[in-house]
Amino acid sequence: MKINLIVGLALTTLLLVSALTPEAYALTQEEQASNKAELEKAKTKAHENANPPRPPDIEAYRIKMIAVNLSNSCLSLVKNNMTTKCPGYENLTKYDTTNPSYSGKFIVKNGHTYRDPKTVKNESVYLNTVDYIICVDCKHKKSLYKEIILVPSLPLYKKDTDKIIVNNTFTYYAKRSVTNCEKATIEFSTFLLLDTMEFLRSDCKNTAFDEKIIIQKPYTKHDISTSKAYQYQKWLQEMKTKCKTKC
Repeated sequence: MKINLIVGLALTTLLLVSALTPEAYALTQEEQASNKAELEKAKTKAHENANPPRPPDIEAYRIKMIAVNLSNSCLSLVKNNMTTKCPGYENLTKYDTTNPSYSGKFIVKNGHTYRDPKTVKNESVYLNTVDYIICVDCKHKKSLYKEIILVPSLPLYKKDTDKIIVNNTFTYYAKRSVTNCEKATIEFSTFLLLDTMEFLRSDCKNTAFDEKIIIQKPYTKHDISTSKAYQYQKWLQEMKTKCKTKC
C-alpha cells in the first residue's frame, strides 16, 4: 500500500515537471514582467490623480510690467478737485497696455476714473510677455512688477555717496528718486513719466533726465578781530607790553 502511494506521488510530480517546459516557463516570466509593468503604470497614474501638478507659482516669477500709481497725496488732491500737478487716472489710461480681462476694467466713480479691483484675475497670463506692459492704477501683487509712484512734489534729497563735501560743493537730487531700479517716485510731468518708463524698462540705463543738482556755496569770511578769543589775546599782549615798563 505504501509502495503504491509513493509511486503515485512520483508519477504526479513527473507530470507537473514535464508540463513546465522551458517555453511554458519563459512565457510565465514574460507575463509576470508585463503584469508588473502594468501594475507600476497603474500606481503612477493613481499617484498623479491624487496629486495633480500645481500651476506655476506666480510669486516665483517677475512679470515684465511697470505700474503707474498715484500716491495717497495725489489721490486725495485729485479726489477733492484741488489744484495740483497730479493727473487723474483718466489722464493716464492712454499709457495702459494691459488686458482689462485680466488686470481689471476702468470704471468712473464720483467723476473720477479708477481700476475696478473686483475684475482683476490671474497675472500668469503675462508670464511670457516679451516687452514691458504698462499697468495704470495697478491692482496686481506689488512684488511682481516695477512701480512708478506719482507725487505732488519731491523735496531735494541727498544720496549716501554724496554726503562728503568737497570744495564746499553740495550735491542734491530732485524730481525723481529711484530705489534698486524697482521703484521710482517722481514729481509728475509728462516728460518725466515717459522718461522714467524707459529708464525702468532699460534696467536704469537709458534716460534723458538728470536729477542731480550741484550747488557750490561761497566760503564765509570771518573777521577774527571781532571774536572774544582774539580780543582777549590782544588785551593779554598789551598787558604784557605795559608791564615791562610799569610792573
